[in-house]
Amino acid sequence: MNNYIFILLAASLGASIYASDFVEAQKRLHQAILSDSSEQIQQALIAGSIQNTKNETFEWCLIKAIARDNEEEIKKAAQKLIAEGKNGNSPAVNALMLKKPNALEILLQSGATIDANLIKLAIKEGDFKSALIIAKNREGLTTIMHECVKLSILSCKANNINIATEFLKTLIHLGYDVNNALTYHHLYNPRLYGSNLLEFFIHQGANPKHKNRNTLELAVKNNNKKAVEVLLNAGADIRSISHQFMALNCLDLSMLKLLRKHGFIC
Repeated sequence: MNNYIFILLAASLGASIYASDFVEAQKRLHQAILSDSSEQIQQALIAGSIQNTKNETFEWCLIKAIARDNEEEIKKAAQKLIAEGKNGNSPAVNALMLKKPNALEILLQSGATIDANLIKLAIKEGDFKSALIIAKNREGLTTIMHECVKLSILSCKANNINIATEFLKTLIHLGYDVNNALTYHHLYNPRLYGSNLLEFFIHQGANPKHKNRNTLELAVKNNNKKAVEVLLNAGADIRSISHQFMALNCLDLSMLKLLRKHGFIC
């Protein structure tokens, strides 16, 4: 989370004059966002959303409906918001921070426009369900696909692996070149490898022998023996590792033993 969210909220709220309690609620929300604390953001959203104002905007009604998780209220407020020609970015941020993916789905079904960059916010929060909902809308997705995959590799944990891979499958279905994923060095980090994403990408068609992508060297450099085994079993060429590279990067005797087992000649 960063200042981008503050800018997005400010831009989407516009320069209109709101009732004083609405302005104060938004100030508290902005301060919470700048504090980079998800807990403070959620508290500010909940505290602000239950206030009544005499001059409520459609957008404010929508934010309250999201906090209450009221499907009918969300639909009505979203339709009025769209009729005024406004986008759904600010309500979408609220839905993300309050962990209400169903509200995002209703927003999109109602015709709201949501910035694809919010997918990155969802991934950083570990909310792949919301990321998947926005991605299926496709709007503006192409230009941020590779960045979304990188963030997914870093954010994927054991407790969200299934929904994370479902999200990644959607990106691949929509045109992401799965071979590009194999070039991302964090994929070979042993501490992140528990998510089994390397096997997932290979299963989805990534080719470890793809030209100009020396995946074996990435795995060796990260001292990831399991990744080396997976790549070699998937057809990676042991001859793609140069002796010069080995002299500089392979300081683990067990790794050298593994590579020799698969035909590497010292």
